[in-house]
Amino acid sequence: MTTRSRTGGEAGKVPDGLTVVAADDTTAMIGRRTVLDALSVLTARQRAVIVLRYLEDLPVAEVAAMLRCSEGAVQSHAGRGLAKLRELLPSLSAALNGDSHG
Repeated sequence: MTTRSRTGGEAGKVPDGLTVVAADDTTAMIGRRTVLDALSVLTARQRAVIVLRYLEDLPVAEVAAMLRCSEGAVQSHAGRGLAKLRELLPSLSAALNGDSHG
């Protein structure tokens, strides 16, 4: 006898396109949501620079070309954006700097 879920699929089977997240990953998901919320506070330009420089790992020159601004502007937006993120996410900042007292 096969157990069926309410939707008619086999119970315990994950539908295509969905991912099962272990309970241990809940903290990581909360951390990710916190970072995304903090990024939303930045200006559009700061957010673009942070994403391109640090998440996409692009060089300053390439980010400047993509955003049609100077390399100095990229560095300025990155510095201001990172400062704001450190202010909004002190526990994350401490973790990244190796300080476990956060």
